Amino acid sequence: MKVLVTDILKHFRVIGVLFRATILTSLEYKMDLLITVFGEIVWTLVNLVFLEIIFMQTSDIAGWSREEVFFLYGLGRVLRKLATSFVFINIKEMATEINQGRLDILLTKPVNSRIFLMFKKFDVSELIGNLASVVIMVYAAAQITLDLSVLNLLIVFVIFCIMVVTFVSMFFAFFSLAFWLGDIGHGYWIFAEGFKIGILPPGVFQGVWQVVFGLVIPVVLFGALPAAVLLNRFDVNSLLVILPFTVFWFFFGQLRMDKRTQVLHQRRRVVGLLFILANLT
Repeated sequence: MKVLVTDILKHFRVIGVLFRATILTSLEYKMDLLITVFGEIVWTLVNLVFLEIIFMQTSDIAGWSREEVFFLYGLGRVLRKLATSFVFINIKEMATEINQGRLDILLTKPVNSRIFLMFKKFDVSELIGNLASVVIMVYAAAQITLDLSVLNLLIVFVIFCIMVVTFVSMFFAFFSLAFWLGDIGHGYWIFAEGFKIGILPPGVFQGVWQVVFGLVIPVVLFGALPAAVLLNRFDVNSLLVILPFTVFWFFFGQLRMDKRTQVLHQRRRVVGLLFILANLT
């Protein structure tokens, strides 16, 4: 037990060091940081104007009022940007690291390779630009009734964790194809664009799209379900039916990565042995 606690604390310290290093690196390029933050804020407001135009033509979307959709939009962007800034930004580079041979180096680090792979850097500009989404969320929350009970906040946290586990596992499964297909890092943007669908009210997904975006690739975890919890619109069954797909992606993603990292470990041992033999001769 003591060894486990020590190991966990070690990895938290490593993540802290990586976070500080990222902040210092970002501050070295202040103008680039400011421009990126400005772009994030402008893009957030453009989407908000788009929603406002829609509500000039209707009073609700799938039974959700203007203020509820604004709250869903703000909350969804906050949760999505948190996941993107801290985890997804690193996963999307995995294909390039495989293609360029840098993944072998990561596997030699004296820490858990997956933890290091997921937290080696952070997107500071997205975190700062996310403040615009927080303002929108707070503005909308002030005009509607939210149930901010401890239980509901705990459920939102659980949904967020399920979302991260599901999509990280999905990324591992997808980007492991880089071992055969080369640098497929740009495929991340297919997921990134799909994530934006998660800020739509759940009722807009009907038929086959409800199966795709509500179960198989559950983008509703990014905003629709957490917002539904706080608005007392949540049906626990909508989360329970997602869990089998989360379990599937988790084990499938782990299987794909374990298989390939074992190959890399074996390749590294062979190269090391050949190097020793070459020196002996």
